[in-house]
Amino acid sequence: MSSKQLFRDALAGTGGGAVPVAPLLFTYASKLRGLEVREMMSDATLLSNALGDALELFDYDAVLASFDLTLEAEALGCEVEWNGSGPAVSGNLPAAEDLPDAAGIQEKGRLPVAVEVIRRLVAVHGRDRGVMAAFTGPLTLFRHLDGRSLSEALAADEDRALDVLDVAGEVVTSMAQLYGDLGLDAVILAEETMRSETETGLEEVMPIYGSLCDIARYFNQASVFLPGGYAAEQVAGPICTAGADCVMLWDAECLETAREAAGPALALGGGVPPGALSADPGEIFGMVERCMKGAGSSGYFVSTGWEVPLGANLESLHAMVAAARQSR
Repeated sequence: MSSKQLFRDALAGTGGGAVPVAPLLFTYASKLRGLEVREMMSDATLLSNALGDALELFDYDAVLASFDLTLEAEALGCEVEWNGSGPAVSGNLPAAEDLPDAAGIQEKGRLPVAVEVIRRLVAVHGRDRGVMAAFTGPLTLFRHLDGRSLSEALAADEDRALDVLDVAGEVVTSMAQLYGDLGLDAVILAEETMRSETETGLEEVMPIYGSLCDIARYFNQASVFLPGGYAAEQVAGPICTAGADCVMLWDAECLETAREAAGPALALGGGVPPGALSADPGEIFGMVERCMKGAGSSGYFVSTGWEVPLGANLESLHAMVAAARQSR
């Protein structure tokens, strides 16, 4: 069975025994080629080649073609600052009249670079390997635009908050449609700000999540939810309700909790905390073993709970892949 099929089977909740591995490795590829992060992430050729090099070096089952949660905000006019580890949104939209038009953002900022990289990786590796790409979730994009969590903004000025949420929803919907046309096996909806949301904020955004999952399903793509370090019991139910195929979680304990809460209906990924990749590679084998025990071998792929950090050890990444392959 090809790596691609193994990955797709895991996302569909089928398969068994053999567990695929697909770390969220993106910015780290710059380290392998000795590139500055900004230089790599601004050039489609440099970025696609670097990600291809990483895939060849570590030999995992699915490649991450995009993981930059500033792309959409930058295309909408927010300021982005660069440091050694990558870009960060540094300026929000200050007034209601400054709400941007979401139409045509696919051609703005660095989004054309991201699209070209996805196309190249699908063309070169998509026959035998899974290809996935992340885009910014509506809660994270809302904070980039407004400077506050959705829950805080709703309490302060509900009308303004809902207007900004409409823009964020329109943008992420257009991103899902854009990625749908690119031949990806999975789209990752990445949220890094869920912990600050109340139940009210989450209720407002659930229809957007449902729409994004429907779009992915239309394009025969798996919808993968990535909530960062969010507690498993708080996301498993809502994600099942939204119709997502998979949720990626922080560690083995989260995986076990989510499996108990959601049962076999929800595929799982992740389980290796990114910081663990800076530790002793010998510890990775036991960590992956606990992940597979907690999540089960069917409907699970080994990955990191967030993006692989620049400080990760090469040996630890090799160990993560090797540990997953022991199941085959």
